[in-house]
Formats: sequence, C-alpha cells, structure tokens
Amino acid sequence: MRELASTTTGLLVLVFAAHAEALVRHDPAGLAEVASRFEEAGFLLHAAEAAAESGDRVLFGQLIGACEGARTPALARTSLVPLTQREREVAVLAARGLTNRRIAESLVILVRTVDNHLSHAYAKLGIATRGELVPLFADDLAGRG
Repeated sequence: MRELASTTTGLLVLVFAAHAEALVRHDPAGLAEVASRFEEAGFLLHAAEAAAESGDRVLFGQLIGACEGARTPALARTSLVPLTQREREVAVLAARGLTNRRIAESLVILVRTVDNHLSHAYAKLGIATRGELVPLFADDLAGRG
C-alpha cells in the first residue's frame, strides 16, 4: 500500500495506506486521524470503521449514526448499546448543561434517578464525563434530533 500510495496523487489511496499502517501498528491515534480524513472525504462508513478500530467511542458514536444501520465486522465489534428513551432524555439535558437537580425538577423525578440514568448512559456510551455527551448529542442540541 505504501508503495502504491507513493506513486499516485489520489487522496483515497493515501488514506487507505495510512489506515493499513495504523492497523498494523495498533495505533489508536493514527486510526482516529484516518477516521477524520475519511470523514472529510465523505466516506462515512470507512470513517466509522476506523473510529471503531481506534477505540475512540465518542468519534465512533458521532460517525455511526450517519451510516444508516450499515454493519461491517469492524462496526459489529464496537456496537453501541442503545440508550433507553429516558436515558437519552436525561443525557441530552445534561449535554445542554443542566445540573442533575434541574434535570430532576424538569422531568419530575428524583435526583438519584437522574444520577442512575446518567451512570447507565455513560457506561453504554463508553464515556466518563458530561462534556463527552456534547458531541454525541450534537444533533439534539442543535434542534435536529
């Protein structure tokens, strides 16, 4: 691949070569970079696969939604467990910056219940902080979800 990439001016050959090299090196940062390059080129399924292989669940979460249910071996190994409707609702409100107390008041539930929903959502999404919710729910935050 490297030799072919050196003899061509095509963007995709270079990105595929970088993808192969990052896979061989087991390079998560390189795979995340490849995912971004595929995304920029409009190859979202390849981008999602590279993100899955990188282990970057936030990037994977952003890209997989655009793949309209497509399944590949790489994607199957990194499937996101879907959130329940309530977990999603709580996660979107948290991503908007509401405190757990405000979320509880808004949904007329206990603060402890909000804590539980967020904990389950974080575990399913493979994240650890509220800030990591923002890119995952960008469409909801922009009013498109």
